[in-house]
Order: sequence, then C-alpha cells, then structure tokens
Amino acid sequence: MKKSWEKKSRSDQLLHLLGGTLAEGYIVIPNLIYAGLIRGRYGQITYLLPFVLLYAFEKAGVFLVSGFGRVRNSTALIRIGLGLAVLGAALTLGGVLGNSLVLPDIGAACVGLGLSCYNALFRAAEFRKRQSGAKAGTAVTMMGHALTGILIVLIFLLRGSLLPAIIACFLTLLLAVLLLMCFRSISERERMPLFEGQKRPIFFLYAAIAVLLTLCVRGYKQTAGAFFLMPAAALMILLFTVIRLSRQKRFYTFSVRAAWYGAVRNFVIIFSLIGFTATGQPELVTVAYFMVGLGVCLSKLCEKPVRKLCETLNRKTARYSRNGLYQAVCISLCCIGLILMIPMQTVLYMAGVLLIVTFAAAGNAAGTRSFTELPFSTPEEKYLIRARFYGMGTMIQQGFLMLTLSLFSPSGENTPAAALQDYTLSQGSMANEAVFRATLAISASTLVLCGMAAIFYRGRKPAQ
Repeated sequence: MKKSWEKKSRSDQLLHLLGGTLAEGYIVIPNLIYAGLIRGRYGQITYLLPFVLLYAFEKAGVFLVSGFGRVRNSTALIRIGLGLAVLGAALTLGGVLGNSLVLPDIGAACVGLGLSCYNALFRAAEFRKRQSGAKAGTAVTMMGHALTGILIVLIFLLRGSLLPAIIACFLTLLLAVLLLMCFRSISERERMPLFEGQKRPIFFLYAAIAVLLTLCVRGYKQTAGAFFLMPAAALMILLFTVIRLSRQKRFYTFSVRAAWYGAVRNFVIIFSLIGFTATGQPELVTVAYFMVGLGVCLSKLCEKPVRKLCETLNRKTARYSRNGLYQAVCISLCCIGLILMIPMQTVLYMAGVLLIVTFAAAGNAAGTRSFTELPFSTPEEKYLIRARFYGMGTMIQQGFLMLTLSLFSPSGENTPAAALQDYTLSQGSMANEAVFRATLAISASTLVLCGMAAIFYRGRKPAQ
C-alpha cells in the first residue's frame, strides 16, 4: 500500500511539474518555435503562415469553447486539447523534416486551438484538487517556474540551428502531460459530459472576430506590406469592444486587471523582439527574453515580501482589501518598469522588463486565486472568464502597438512602414531608433495610464 501511494504521489507531482511548466509557457514556447520557421525566409508569407495561424487560433479558441456552454468536465477537455496539440506538433515536425509547406500550417492551427484553453482548465483542475485537500509542494511549483524560464531562453537561443530537435522536445512534453492526465484515477465528475447549459452563439462571433483581428495584426507585423490590414484591425478592435460592452452589463474588477496584465506582458515580449531587431541589436532580444524567463522564475519568490509590504500598508489605510492592495502594488511596480523602459537605455530597459514580467505574473496569479474564491458559477467558468479578458488585452495591445508604429514609420518608396520592414526582413538599422523610441514612449505611457485606471476601478461584483 505504501509503495503504490508513493508512486501515485510521485506521478501527481510530476504532472504538477510538467503540467505547470506547460501552463506557464503555453503561449511563449509555441510562438518561439513557430517563429523559428521564419529564420532565413523573412517576409515570405508561405513560411509566415504557421506563425500567424498559431496565434490566431490560440486567441480564438477560448471564445470558441465558451460558445458550447459551461464547461463541466475540464479534465476530459484538457485531454482532447492536448491530443490536438500533440497531433499538431507531430504534423509540424513531419513538415519540417519533409520540407512540406502545408503540414506546418495545419499543425500550427491544431497546436493553437489545442492549447488555447489549457492554462485556464489546468488551473481549474488544480483548484478542485486543492479544494479536496490535495496540495502540491512549493518546491515543485518553483521547479515548474524555473523549468519554464530555462525552456524559454534555450528555445530562443537554439531555434535557428536545432529547430527539429526543439519541436521533438515540445512534442515529448505534450505527450508526457497527456499520458499523465490519462493514467490519473478518474473521479465521478470526470465521467460527466463536456458541457452543460445552453449554447452561447455570441462567443462564436467573438471567436470569428478574434481570428480576423489576429490575422490582420500579425499578418501586418510579419509582412509590413499590406497596409490595408491595419484599418481592418482597428475596425475589428472597435467591433469587438462595442459588442462586448453591449453584452456585458457589468465588468469584473479582476477581469479588467487580467486584460491589463495580458496587455503589458504581451507588449514587453513583442516590442523587445521588433524594436531591437529593427535597430540592428538582435543580441539584446536574447537578453530581454532571458529577463522574461528570469521574471517568470522570480514571480513566486516575490509574493511573500510583497504580501508583507501590503500588510504593513494596510495598517495605515483601509481603502483597499488585502488582495486589492496587493494588486495595486503589483500594477504600480509594473508601471515603474514601463517608465524605466521608455529611455531605451539598455540597463534600465532590461530592469524594466524584469520588473514587469515578475509582478505581472505575480499579480495575475494572485488575482486569479481571489477571483476563483468568489461564490458564483464553477471554477472552470471563472478561469475561462479571466482567460477571455487576458486574451482580449493581448490582442488589443498588439493592434494598438502596430497602429502606433505604422503612424510613426517613415514612408518608403513601396511601403508605408519602412522601419517595420527592416524588422520583417531582419536587416536592422540604428536609423530606426527614433521611430521606436516614439512608439515605446506612446505605448508605455498609455499602458501606465490604463494601469492607474485598473488600480482605482471598482466594478460591480457578480450576483451571488
């Protein structure tokens, strides 16, 4: 009995470690892998398409799933999603090894759709386990954060020369998590249907808009030639927001902050890649991504010191709840990081990236925990609500960044965005630095103002 219990405990810990690693890096890791397909083929839409499709289906998937009703069996849905992602990774690997142009496109769409809800549903499943009394050790959680950071840095450094091996490792990680999920003991809840309640067609519309929006924004970013895509993206953002506002009679405070965390983290990753590549400093992209990985690792370590600081401040003011004050501190530190980035001086910029990623991850995790404790609906629905807002924040921010950059890019002979063209073709020049300084100042200042609004925002709580 003792031996079998130990085996079960070790398998659960391994699932928590590998599953948590995938939950932390489910966006960054696949994006870095599929960006590796572009190296040496810059500006060629045939090789850009998998990268664009991955992002589009990744953002649309969380809305698509919500359209079928309320999720009832999160574990079964995770297995289906992982199976789809495994198929996608295998097709991509086959396409890379066989020089196929079609297989990576199909594979990217499968991986994006399969992992779109993984983080939300995995966290919901972990939440239910904690409710039943099962707890994973802090050491295992910390190891998962560290492994995520290490994988991000290694993939970024090696994706040019060892892309097939990296895809194979990613496929192995997906398979390992899927097999661990399949061999777990199945509870009564996990025998239930996937969804319950009525279908919600409005979310299918959201999914369609999300696909079109991300195709426009990322397509423009990677080609810099189809300028008509940016007005189309602006129209999609407006349509998305208007429909959402008309349907959502109240906003949840936590979800508004989730959208901001998604926007600020996405901004750091995207701008660091575009800005340093277009200004001829690709080595600084590596440093920035190292800071992103380090920030993910440090986010858990910083939680206790910040909690103590909040308790000290809470003795002097009763304006905020405990979590509200913690969120205010995390958002404020992220805003300081954004201000440090604005001069685009290397040391200050990297310190800002580290500060933003660390406290965006810490604040988002704490907000998610508090949000799931509210007495309404199921954990799966609450995690999906946050995932929808987080994804909406990343899409709108990237659209705003591209619009800002297109306005400040000097006009060339055949392209309205010469600076972005230098990024697209990976032929950077310091002549573009002024353009990116202006874009950084406007984008970072806008995020700081939105962050201050998120601190003081008081949304109505859901009906209990």
